[in-house]
Amino acid sequence: LCQGAIVSVTNDAEKAVPLAKANAAINSIAVMLLLGFVDDVLDVRWKYKIILSLVGVISLLLAYDGPLSVAVPHHLREYLNGASLLYLGPLYLAYMALFCVFCTNSINILAGINGVEVGQSLVIAVASIVHNIIQLRQPEVATQHLLCLSLLLPFVGVSFALWKFNKYPSKVFVGDSYTYFAGMTLAVAGITGSYTKTLMLFFIPQLINFVLSLPQLFHLIPCPRHRVPKWDPKRDVLVNSKNYTILNAILLITGDLHEKRLTQVTILFQVVCCLLGFLVRYGVAAWFYENVS
Repeated sequence: LCQGAIVSVTNDAEKAVPLAKANAAINSIAVMLLLGFVDDVLDVRWKYKIILSLVGVISLLLAYDGPLSVAVPHHLREYLNGASLLYLGPLYLAYMALFCVFCTNSINILAGINGVEVGQSLVIAVASIVHNIIQLRQPEVATQHLLCLSLLLPFVGVSFALWKFNKYPSKVFVGDSYTYFAGMTLAVAGITGSYTKTLMLFFIPQLINFVLSLPQLFHLIPCPRHRVPKWDPKRDVLVNSKNYTILNAILLITGDLHEKRLTQVTILFQVVCCLLGFLVRYGVAAWFYENVS
């Protein structure tokens, strides 16, 4: 509701936030929020979650009017007859659909301890807001980044309010409704603002968690329903449950931790990865591309 209200207020005759793109973005977010609620109630199987996630992206893809090409790094242009852009066409649309599926489900599987779902989403959203504010310096793309801000700012507001009750000791549990809502909001902003590569840099912890989870997700080794660390009630700490997740990997490195401390370490790692993402986006990228403004 807040996202829709801000889009309506910022839409005017001279500098309009494109309502078609805004409505498509909010529609995709609402569909994924509904899917999360259905999953909380009916416990949908993973294969159906993936299919329904793809359905939720349709309106966003139909309203997309951005580029269907990717920039080619300097070092690879000699293999493409000197072309600086590589046209992908429908493949780029398929990439965006899979990108949305990844973002929604990657937030969903890095979960299980108080505050970690909302905390990681807040950090990524704040990093995205900073990136969009920086990009407002370019008048030719200011409108699309303004639309991103109209989606992200309300999201940060409601997420921060939720985090106050979800942090340890949690009084409210978010469920799949929030994780799907958060993942799709971040993905929609990345697609609308054409910064999906930058957003993937912010998603480094989720990428690591996804790669670690692959053997269990594909049932190459046994995959229990809940893969969270185990709680040792005698010492009031979490211990490695031998499942392939980033939370268990952190415990493997640091040793047993209290739940609050494990959340803090995870969120700190998220912050470091976002800072690293900015370094790569505005520093290292200059070695490969001309325009990194």
